[in-house]
Amino acid sequence: SWNKRAIDVYSEYIDHENSSLQFNCRRHLISSLQNQGVLYIQLLEIKAAIATYLAVIKAQVHFIGEEHPDVAKTLNALGVLYAEQKAYEEAKSSFKRALAMYRKYGVGENDPDLLKTKESLSEVECILRDENNIAKGASISHNPPLNIFHIIIASE
Repeated sequence: SWNKRAIDVYSEYIDHENSSLQFNCRRHLISSLQNQGVLYIQLLEIKAAIATYLAVIKAQVHFIGEEHPDVAKTLNALGVLYAEQKAYEEAKSSFKRALAMYRKYGVGENDPDLLKTKESLSEVECILRDENNIAKGASISHNPPLNIFHIIIASE
């Protein structure tokens, strides 16, 4: 596909001696990987989307640093994908890491990305708590959580 070819071309020039070309190739590589991840989501190929978002995070950390706000946004998206796969511990870890980054940047408590991440983390923690209670033979005492994957994907 065209996007995969673009990723290959950008990858060839990410360490070019021309700093302007290098910067643009790095930026476009991350963007192309993100586009590929979104396409996998639209095709409901969630495992492929997770692998792609992991590659996005790796590229972001390498090129713009682990402390960049874009990494937190990608971690949030990754958490949603993990939750869709019922990999709740991984989702929880991604959401917590994203929240820590948002707080480190000093975003306000009404920041939409922060609020989405807090809501998603809360949903996943409820699911994990319910699973733990069921495993212990206890009943669950609240309404089932919303499907966060569809809520967040629909809002993009």
